[in-house]
Amino acid sequence: MTTDRAVNSIQLPTPRYQQLKTLAEKRQKSIADTVGDFINEAIAKGELPDETPGLSVEVKSRVVNINAADFQVTVPHATAKKLAETLKALSSGPSGMTALTKAATEMAESHRKAFEPLRLVAEQFQKRNEQSLAGFRSISEQIRKRHEEVMEPLRVALEKSGIAAYRKGNGVVLETDKQKLTLPEGIAADVARQIDKKVD
Repeated sequence: MTTDRAVNSIQLPTPRYQQLKTLAEKRQKSIADTVGDFINEAIAKGELPDETPGLSVEVKSRVVNINAADFQVTVPHATAKKLAETLKALSSGPSGMTALTKAATEMAESHRKAFEPLRLVAEQFQKRNEQSLAGFRSISEQIRKRHEEVMEPLRVALEKSGIAAYRKGNGVVLETDKQKLTLPEGIAADVARQIDKKVD
């Protein structure tokens, strides 16, 4: 089963679409992820059940069953918890790093424009700008390394249970030796939350 983003479409009046698009841009998210935020707010308020249509997480005594149309996997509680941690990390990791890199680039550009007219300090600013960018690159690299440190034990734990979880494009893939399930980031985060709620 592939739970991809282009399954359905909705029609909105043009002003509503423009408002949604503006909000998504302000949040630095896609329109689909912005709609996902509204759905998650409704779930948090109890207006919607915490379920993902087409995918179920069922807890039975000592195991957790994750079922979709052509993907079924049964894992012990401990592995399910590791899977939830992995899904959370995979569904937020690179996007967080992308936002940081974008913020760093925007800040550097803002500084460049502000100081450009000052010819006397242009050389000094260039050095500072390079130092700032180097600092941001260092922070991004530290985040990437920490992400890998967190992910490696989770990957090993899941591998022992015959499950692989990894990022692919804007999604997260769950894979066993015979099955594959691709989830958009937001849906992967939802599944992680559902596992956490159901597994003590």
